[in-house]
Amino acid sequence: KQAWLFGAVLLQASAGPAARVGVAAALALATAAALPPRLSRAQLTQVGALSLLVLVLAALGADSVAPLGNARLPDAGVLDALPALPPPEGGYSYTLLDVPGLPLAVTRRGARLAVASGALTFTVLQGANLWLSTTPPEAVAASIRWYLAPLRLVGAPVDEMALTLLLSLRFVALVFEEARNIAMAVLARGLDWRALGTNGAAEVAGGALSRLADNLFAASEQVAQ
Repeated sequence: KQAWLFGAVLLQASAGPAARVGVAAALALATAAALPPRLSRAQLTQVGALSLLVLVLAALGADSVAPLGNARLPDAGVLDALPALPPPEGGYSYTLLDVPGLPLAVTRRGARLAVASGALTFTVLQGANLWLSTTPPEAVAASIRWYLAPLRLVGAPVDEMALTLLLSLRFVALVFEEARNIAMAVLARGLDWRALGTNGAAEVAGGALSRLADNLFAASEQVAQ
């Protein structure tokens, strides 16, 4: 399982856009086939939403922000003297989408970066979720202990490190669950975001993040006990 997971991550890092989407789709199908519908639906929804957010941010932020520095262009008289360039053949356009009313655009570079970022995020998170959901904790701990075994030569506490890593991996699902619950609670309040304004929206977001941190700290304390 770990070899397949490492192979999928390496393929995501070196393949083209079509192969990256194919790997993510194959992982989603494997999750649906290996897990019960309720569990697979919850995992795919949470990880898919996060990956979609990464995809949108990468697509809009790749070329939307103007680079710092002065543009090195010739004088206006020199540009006017140059002949007009012919229109591109085949309808090629570097900009794929302009967001109306905002200085945002989706370019070809942004689309490639968005596909790579979203597919890699989905593969890493969902691959780890699928591995943890289909592997007994004893096998997971044994595999982590095997990887860390060379550190015994320098006196490292391998058993404690393996336990810490195992608890950290198990904690990922709890983070997604708590974030989903808080997001659903905020949506259930039916807030008018336009009426709140920037300060009000920031206050609500800060309160939600603070509540998320409190819940996670409480859960970690229960695990520690």
